[in-house]
Amino acid sequence: MQPLSSKTPHNDYDETRYILQGLLHQQIVIISFTIKDDEVIRIISMRKATSREQASYVKKRFG
Repeated sequence: MQPLSSKTPHNDYDETRYILQGLLHQQIVIISFTIKDDEVIRIISMRKATSREQASYVKKRFG
């Protein structure tokens, strides 16, 4: 199953940051990351999705 990703709406950083929603060991997780020099992915944070984020993920993924 393909994860969902998008750019963050914040412009407070000197880099483009992305948010990824996906499944990891049957849990929906949220990962914040950036890409350096088009080849290095730096993970900023990862956490279990909140119930609201889980509902959003399921709705986007399955309708």
